[in-house]
Order: sequence, then C-alpha cells, then structure tokens
Amino acid sequence: MTCYDKFRSEQAVTSDTLINVILRDGLGYDGIFVSDYLSIGYKGNDPDSLRLTAALALNTGNDLEFCNGDNYQYLPELLEKGLVSEQAFENAVKRALTMKYNVGLFEEGYGMHERGNLDSDEMRYLSYMLATQSIVLLKNDGVLPLSGTEGSIALVGPNAAAFCAMIGDYTYPSMSYFWHGNEMDPESPHIVSLREGLVDRLDGAKLYYSRGCEWSVPGELTLNFGGDPRIKSLTTGLIPKNETTDWDKAVAMASGCDVIIAAMGENPALCGEGRERTGIRLPGQQQEFVSALIATGKPVVLVIFGGRPQSVSDIADGCAAIVQAWYPGEEGGHAVADILLGNVNPSGRLAITYPNYAIDGQFSYTNGANSDYVAYPFGYGLSYTTFDIASCSASMNGNDIEIVCDVRNTGDMDGETVLQLYVSPDSINPQDIKPIQLKGFVRGGVAKGETARVTFNVCADQIASCVMPSGTPGKDAYWLVEGGTYLFKLGFSSQDIRKVVPVNIKEKNRRIAFDGRQKLITDVRWKSGR
Repeated sequence: MTCYDKFRSEQAVTSDTLINVILRDGLGYDGIFVSDYLSIGYKGNDPDSLRLTAALALNTGNDLEFCNGDNYQYLPELLEKGLVSEQAFENAVKRALTMKYNVGLFEEGYGMHERGNLDSDEMRYLSYMLATQSIVLLKNDGVLPLSGTEGSIALVGPNAAAFCAMIGDYTYPSMSYFWHGNEMDPESPHIVSLREGLVDRLDGAKLYYSRGCEWSVPGELTLNFGGDPRIKSLTTGLIPKNETTDWDKAVAMASGCDVIIAAMGENPALCGEGRERTGIRLPGQQQEFVSALIATGKPVVLVIFGGRPQSVSDIADGCAAIVQAWYPGEEGGHAVADILLGNVNPSGRLAITYPNYAIDGQFSYTNGANSDYVAYPFGYGLSYTTFDIASCSASMNGNDIEIVCDVRNTGDMDGETVLQLYVSPDSINPQDIKPIQLKGFVRGGVAKGETARVTFNVCADQIASCVMPSGTPGKDAYWLVEGGTYLFKLGFSSQDIRKVVPVNIKEKNRRIAFDGRQKLITDVRWKSGR
C-alpha cells in the first residue's frame, strides 16, 4: 500500500522510483500495489484533477484504488483517449486476478463471507500466546510475581476494567464504534479485561477494584485531519456502564491493600490513526494519580496499555514494577494476569527504544544510544529468571558465518529468552553500515540450571551496504560487502551484550547485484536440554 505522503520528491502513489525502480525492478516485488484511502486524489476532488491523478497512478503501476473508486471510475474514458496505457491497465488486471486466485476466490462455493469461525478456541489460544510473548517486563524490584493465593490486591486505573484497552483502533470493535457510530461490544468477540483476567486467575487472594481517574483531560488530543465527528468524546462509549470515578476513594482503598496494580495508559481514542496528543507522558492526570498511589507506601505495579511507549521517567523510581502490555488483544486480560501472577514467565522484548523524555516534542523508535535519553534500550525485557551466555565461537564456511553459543538459565525458574545477534564494523571503512545492527534473533526455552546450544548461520551478504553512484537506487546501484573485520555481538538487548566474536571477511570488496534481495532472516537452530 502506497501512502499519502511523498517519497523523496515524488507523490508515493505515483512514484516511479518507489514502485518500479526500487520495489519491482530492484527487489523483484511481483504483487499488487493499492492506494491508501483516497490518496490518488491528492491534487483535488474536481473531475479534471481526478482524471489526471488516475492516469498518473495507473500508468506508474498502482493497481487498485481504495476505497470508493473516485479516480479509477474514469479509466474507461482515459483508456479510450489513450491517456492510460493499455499495457499498464492489463498488468493491473492480471495482478488483481492473480491475487484473487491465490487466495482461493475462484474456488467453487467460496465467498469472503464464508470465512469460518475466527473466534474459535484455537484462535483464542493463539491470541493468548501472542500476548504473553509480547508483554514486556520493564522493571521488577522483586514484587513480581504476585501471590494468587493470599493477601490483598488493589486494582485501580482507567484501564483496569476497560476491555477497549486490550485492542487497537483498527480492530473490529474499535472500527465499528469510531467509524460507524456503533456501541463497542465486548462480546463480539469476547474481550477479556485485566479485572476479568485477575478474577479468573486468583485463588484465595482478595481483589479490590476502583477506577480512580480518567484517561485524559480536555484539550490534550487533536485530530490531525481537521476534526472528525466520529470521534465522540474521549470517554463516552468506552467506560464500562455504571462506572464511577472517585480519586480519593481509589487511593484510600489502595492504601489498605498489600499491593497496588495501576492499569494506566491509552485506548483507541487516544492512540490511533489521526490522533495527536500533546506529549508522550501518561495522558491526563494519570501520572499524578500514580504518584498518589506511590505515596501510600504500598508497592505499585504499573501496567501500561497502548500502542506506543509513554514516558514514565518521573514515576519509574517510585514503582516497584513496570509492565508494558501494549494492546494485548482479546485474551489480553488473561495474559497480563498470568504474567503478574507468575503463571507465565515474561519473555517479551522491546522492538523500539523506550524514551526517558521527549526531544523537541518527539522521540525516536531506533536503537538509540547510551545516554540519559534512553530509559530502556532496543531489545530489552526482563524475566523472573536470569540467563547468561556460557561460551561462543565463530567460523567461516564459504560465504556463510556460523556462530555457536551456549545459553544458560542461571536463575531459579524455567523460562524463555530472546537471544539477539548484532554486528558492528571494526577494521573497515563501513560506508553506510550503522555502528550496530540487529542481524538475527531467536526465542527459546531453557529450564533452570540447564543450557541450550544456539547456532546462527549468517550469510555474508547480510553485512552489505548499498552503494548508489548516481545518488538514487537506480540501475547502477549495487550491494557491497567490504572485506575486513566485523564484530558479532550476542546478548539480550542492544546494550546488554554478553559475548563479542570477531569475524574476518578475507575476500576483497565484493559487489552484489542490486536485484538480489538481502537475506532478512538469519537461519537459527536452538537445541535445548544440554
């Protein structure tokens, strides 16, 4: 899908450089291109502009128009006048029909409405497993895992009983509410809130609940496409019915419990397409509410929901534990509860750098650098056990690099970890090679006290840099593998490197044709139980 924006100097939906030079000719992409909704009409909605952009988009290689056909309704006329290439039109039709054939739309009796049960027990279990592996434990002073059999737990916060905190804005319930004005239905499919998940999992421990504070405050959210009447208010239709919000009552209740779970963060009204918040802290007065909870002296477990990281540096030190739950899906309440109670050992890792604060109102999603800007680095995530790399070696086998290491569970609990392989240039002039790049990762389980042997097979082509003599990735572009020494680094985050192995690429600089796609996934073998 091409976007609304420009690619370099060209509108993406009509960009020959993007669609043809890079993707089709350069990387060998043979699928279809579709426009983002209404993006072909970027020059205006009058008929002449729609005709112009329709011809530009189709001739460039944009096969399908989403969503109303405002532009492509003129294709018959444009073909008749010779303004649209018959070959480009035929190619678009062939690619569309090929896609339909490949997904089975031409099979007898098949219809898109006959999709089967998308909420089967198997699908719910898959959703649950995806959630447990995605949730990231950011901090734990020893309060986790919680006891499910004794003591008292206070569950507070706007996302404590909110099913909408489990799903993003492009899920069916959110789309139905925000785009069509229907009431969000937590039973279509059934969405498990954190409160429900804890009730289902606790076995003797007492659970007390009070909402405590709202998600947001007026004026914090803007809509960057000029305002949309389909976005009601920030809370209407999202708060469970018959709920009340009493700050003092929630804090008083929490102060009488053994531990506090503060379920904070965003929801699809605050975090989704077209929503722009004024900052990256917890929205509204949530941070002040968590501060009031910390002041009770009871251990606070902060659980953050939403589709992006939110800066919690002002309250992180006061929290006994911090869990980034994201939008964990329909089984999210069970998944978070099982991690909090130790039924599942957390193993999620950050796919972005988590910021301490914003820089000029923004923050980067890259690896980041060692600085006070980074709260938690790329690849980071804690477990209820500990892991180490006992040994590591590397060898060359033709054009492949084999790296073998032993991962040991040094803690007191069985668990999974995500071993990460990075590479850095050493004795070479690396052109466009970054100081550290992720080249492979693997998830695997290791029982306490045991060791798993992990083997990475890395093609040397993966350390190539792109050379563009003309300044753009055109016909003269090529990949270059420079001879020299590279440092292969194994660890559990981009800043938690445990072993470094130098590998010397002895051959002189080697060119690879630009039409050869780099291998994106390193071949990995994980052998447990050693």
